[in-house]
Amino acid sequence: MTTRAAQIDSGPAHRGSSPLSSVNDRTRTLKRSDAKDLVVLVDPNDNEIGICEKLPAHTAGLLHRAISVFIFDSAGRLLLQQRAPGKYHCGGSWANSCCSHPYPAESAAEAAKRRCEEELGLKVDVVGGGTLHYRADVGSGLIENELVHLYWAVTDAVCRPDAGEIASIQWVDLHELMTGRSGLEDMLTPWLTIYLREIGSKLQYWSEAAARTSA
Repeated sequence: MTTRAAQIDSGPAHRGSSPLSSVNDRTRTLKRSDAKDLVVLVDPNDNEIGICEKLPAHTAGLLHRAISVFIFDSAGRLLLQQRAPGKYHCGGSWANSCCSHPYPAESAAEAAKRRCEEELGLKVDVVGGGTLHYRADVGSGLIENELVHLYWAVTDAVCRPDAGEIASIQWVDLHELMTGRSGLEDMLTPWLTIYLREIGSKLQYWSEAAARTSA
């Protein structure tokens, strides 16, 4: 698999809360059950330019909006999830706490909170941490080309993962993960590998902040 990281924006990740400007009224009012397999296409500045079904977007490598959440506990450990074997790519690999896509006309922050509850059974207050663009070959003829809104959160609540999404969870020491001593190095998703390389200092700051907040 090949990976390539691109642009990082360290500013607040609040872009994307405006209504779609390039879709019709029917699309704006899609039921969530209809919208779950759609992604919002964007330009490099995160301006919405359309909507596409998820699988064709990943087959063609179209740039789309995504969210990625990093959840820490009061000891500063990072929650990782092992993707369920039946996922459409990277099944069995370890990813950060939660990764997904906003619905059309849903803000990135709303999507982050929604998916943490749906995937992990966790209600968390997410804090924006900027954006990052990456492109990666994730196998099976699929390309992730995402403009990712980054979020972090702190909780000691018990996770109740959705077995259809997650095979296992693990709280890991961030320093061990970043220095290749977690035992998971050969099982990380391409995007988590990119995050560790590109925003490692940001992750360390969040981890330390989580421990300070809970002290």
